[in-house]
Amino acid sequence: APKKYFDLYDPATLAPANPTGRPTGSNSSTTGQSGEPAAYAGIGNRDAMRRAYFACVSYMDAQVGKVLDELEALGLADNTVVVLWGDHGWCLDDYGLLGKHVVLERGVESPLIIRAPQSVNPKVYAGLQSEGVVETIDIYPTIAELCGLTPPASAAGSSLVPMLRNPFASGKGHAYSRFGSVTSLRTLDWRLINAGGGNDLYDLSTFRYELEDISSANPDITNELAGQLGVQAGRTGTTYDDWAAGDPSLADPLADADSDGASNALEFVRGTNGLDPASSPSVEVSFDSQGVAVFSFTSTASANDLFALPSISTDLLNWASDDLEFLAADELGDDLMSLSFRLSTPAGQRHFFRTSLLD
Repeated sequence: APKKYFDLYDPATLAPANPTGRPTGSNSSTTGQSGEPAAYAGIGNRDAMRRAYFACVSYMDAQVGKVLDELEALGLADNTVVVLWGDHGWCLDDYGLLGKHVVLERGVESPLIIRAPQSVNPKVYAGLQSEGVVETIDIYPTIAELCGLTPPASAAGSSLVPMLRNPFASGKGHAYSRFGSVTSLRTLDWRLINAGGGNDLYDLSTFRYELEDISSANPDITNELAGQLGVQAGRTGTTYDDWAAGDPSLADPLADADSDGASNALEFVRGTNGLDPASSPSVEVSFDSQGVAVFSFTSTASANDLFALPSISTDLLNWASDDLEFLAADELGDDLMSLSFRLSTPAGQRHFFRTSLLD
């Protein structure tokens, strides 16, 4: 990286290693230091290496910005899919290790940022991070679907397009990683590592990195996850047809089975009961401390083929979401989320709010 990117980082205030030590009770095969650092001759100052790593990340970030700016300038932004992907993470004294040759979180977490056209990933949701579990083998089927192509039956992985439409959609059941003979399984809450014939289990539900092997205290979870090692997981989710479950009154997604003014499809994506007129999609309006309008509505995280897109209008003719700012997503249970958006246009004008279907 050029000098100006090094200048962004004061060596005295660099973020420290995290975690600083190896997980308590971990299998030595899991956390052994590989010979990788020996290949980097002359690197003895780990603080200098951390600074260089951060500088290179910022340098790379700037190059991505140049690509995106040029796509805009050429008028190609809405006809181009951009994928920023790294094949591994890196330990910079995290766990007391250097390098990438581990299947601990720091070694296998990697960047995966997909910039899809707004027709797939609306601007109001652009830049939001999805918490769902995904794998790098999912990139190919994702690009194939975005380009209208059908992958061969032999292709592994699951399309992430539903997660591009809806960053709150559920991910895969688990992701699989391997280095040498050491294998690992990652779910939303757990990481299981198999090394030397034994299994380590780590709870990642409250802290994202491994601190302590708790396999002996949780044999049922350990055995369940161990049975899935090497098994390809798919994305979970529900389609409209799954939700309708063959009910004739719900067969037409544009119909209104319970006559409450909301289409069956809108009831599906908003998480309400399409057969109960008392359970109807609604929008809550409040005002923040500056008197700015805040709109909130429920949305299901399990919908796979449809999604609710918020938009506003001043004349009921022209609708757009450009003047809405995403605020928060609060879990309500049963795959329901409460999504909140703030009006970013000046006050003093009447605004109408709606949610429409995106497929």
